[in-house]
Amino acid sequence: MRGARTVTKKKKARSATRRRRKAESTVEDVTVDDAGQPTTVEEVEDDGKEGKEAKDTKTKKCRGAQPDEETKAVMNAFVERLGQVGLPGLQKEYAELKATRIGPPAGAAVAFEANKAKNRYQDVPCFDKTRVALRYNVPPDTDYIHANWVQDMGSPMKMIATQGPVNDTVNDFYRMVWQEKVTSIVMLCRVEENGKIKCAQYWPSGEGEQRTFGTLTVKNIKNDPKMDRTFDYTQLEVSDGKEASIVVNMYLWRDWPDKHVPSGGLGILRMLRYARHKKDSLCVVHCSAGIGRTGTVVALEIAMSRLEAKQPVNIYDIVKEIRTRRALAVQTETQYVFLHRVICEYLQAKGMSRTAMSKFFIDYNAYLKAIVVPQ
Repeated sequence: MRGARTVTKKKKARSATRRRRKAESTVEDVTVDDAGQPTTVEEVEDDGKEGKEAKDTKTKKCRGAQPDEETKAVMNAFVERLGQVGLPGLQKEYAELKATRIGPPAGAAVAFEANKAKNRYQDVPCFDKTRVALRYNVPPDTDYIHANWVQDMGSPMKMIATQGPVNDTVNDFYRMVWQEKVTSIVMLCRVEENGKIKCAQYWPSGEGEQRTFGTLTVKNIKNDPKMDRTFDYTQLEVSDGKEASIVVNMYLWRDWPDKHVPSGGLGILRMLRYARHKKDSLCVVHCSAGIGRTGTVVALEIAMSRLEAKQPVNIYDIVKEIRTRRALAVQTETQYVFLHRVICEYLQAKGMSRTAMSKFFIDYNAYLKAIVVPQ
């Protein structure tokens, strides 16, 4: 009996060691194959479940290479500035962004005004200067889609921010995907939220199903709801029946409330890491209007890319710059504050001490609890 108990203890110890090692992984422990599918995914504790504030910032340190001195300096500069301005300072910054007209002057959204039937919301303009001009099948189709380029801002991944397609623009959406050879789609809304339609069901949901939109056929190759606990994965094949088809990886976020923020942040970073799996990745990001949740994710991608390139990160400057390309990007104060929270989670996962960010985490939790989620 004594020998049996000893063997059992050893097995339990080995199991505990394996669990501990797995927990020590972070957002960076993701590898993907050429098609953009994960080959290994080891998740970090995100920020706990809602209502468990004590665990909200329990993020394990990253396993593997640690930041060099230059990267640490950039990380420290971000945290120092955050400590100086605090949450009230972030609120003031967002108020300034909201009060300032950012973007092209009046009369710079001519195509938007001329295609009102194709716009999901009439109060969200699409700037002519950065809009994606469609060329595929023009004519007879028009060149308009409510979508803007948000690239050349520090991210190696090209990005397009767009509205969730309406029924009459699904064809336009896939013309854009085909024309630009899009590699991934990040969808941040549900088709229906709180009884309201937020986006057309623009893809065949069942594995093996296919649908035709105009001259393009879209087939669902694979569904994988277990890729990550925060989003679903679908792989689509788009073809015109003439050229070689393209494969598009689609990531569908599960629970991001409109005009608000999700409970965790590292899942977004994992999703973005999947999306930029290739050197020439081109990601289409959308929610319903394509400005709030979409702008937040685009800002995160740019911020993280700058951090990894050892460049200073200032969220105010990033959002201000995005707004010159995609009108009204980052729609609420809460989303603006959340951007800082996610970066802090990432820095902690990279080995930075939680102590330097503890006041912000505490203030953030209190701030979030006091907010009524918009319906």
